[in-house]
Amino acid sequence: MKSMITKAKQQGSSLILALIVLAVLLVGAIAMFRNADVSSMIAGNLAFRDVSVRASDVAIKNATDYLTNTLTSASFNTDAAPAYYATQRAVTGDGIPCSLALGGTCTASTMNWGTAVTVGTAQVFTVIDRLCNASPSADPSLNCLIDQQAISDSSKVGNSLTSTTISTTSIYYRVTVKVLGASNTESYVQVVIPKQI
Repeated sequence: MKSMITKAKQQGSSLILALIVLAVLLVGAIAMFRNADVSSMIAGNLAFRDVSVRASDVAIKNATDYLTNTLTSASFNTDAAPAYYATQRAVTGDGIPCSLALGGTCTASTMNWGTAVTVGTAQVFTVIDRLCNASPSADPSLNCLIDQQAISDSSKVGNSLTSTTISTTSIYYRVTVKVLGASNTESYVQVVIPKQI
């Protein structure tokens, strides 16, 4: 009978301790699941950034080739939409050229992004605009963002030293690349490229 009396006097402290340990384990498990979810979101964002950077590199290379090989002094005063604009496009507060799709303050712009090019899993749009506020006919320094440099060269002919100075002028072009990726994500990359005239 004594053993029954001692059992009746127990207060259930083991049960309370077990419930506390289970609660702590439950909180730890929830924290681990949330941490794994955040880690997978970060990994997804890094993967998208990598895809968009690679896609924009291809688009910038194509734009550089266009400026170098296709655009000539006979054609640089004429728009070749949607790839090329002879005058600078208006921009949003973020510095992105205005397009009809952006709306708001950009509704007056006639620029559009044109046809997408697929690079990997991304859709890439490219716009090149010459940084000129008007289409220059004779003197681009009046209307365009330019860089003028004088390059000196000296050479020795016989006993005399001759010096020649070559003046170069480059007009700047802004290349804006829009990359559309998975889950309706968008990224923009801009570079400014000088082209000697």
